[in-house]
Amino acid sequence: DVVAPALIESEADAAAAAAVLAGERLDAVVFAPAMAAPPSYALRALADVRKELTVAVGNGEVIGFANLYDLEPRQWTFIGNVVVGRTFRGQGFGRKLVAHMVRVAFEKYAVAEVRISVFSENTTALLLYTGLRFKPYSIEARHDPSGRRVALVHMRLSSDEYRP
Repeated sequence: DVVAPALIESEADAAAAAAVLAGERLDAVVFAPAMAAPPSYALRALADVRKELTVAVGNGEVIGFANLYDLEPRQWTFIGNVVVGRTFRGQGFGRKLVAHMVRVAFEKYAVAEVRISVFSENTTALLLYTGLRFKPYSIEARHDPSGRRVALVHMRLSSDEYRP
């Protein structure tokens, strides 16, 4: 399967991305804490605070989503809301999507480093990001929706360590 990243440019794109996000726990800062999935209008509103809202498309359907945020020109940006639909996981789509976002961050925005944050319980994502040469630089205590204490691992990849 070929994954073709594409920017969200229409209400249909936003609706398709919202369907992929259904049932996923998302960044509580962006969406209401108890919201299982954002409605398509909420994804469109992300364009006001995030950049490069991107869907991964495989065989004509949206299978993943990611974006950039907290851009500090020439310094850093974060990759956020990385999600791959459950039926497409374990097939390399997440790696392709994150690699695309990294490439956009370095080539289009000329940042010195790309950052990403992941909860410690998300072993698959931790291993994926490490495999793409991201390295942890900070750990932040958080609470999940049930109130349980969890760790948010902040990782970064410098332009010097980036290999397209």
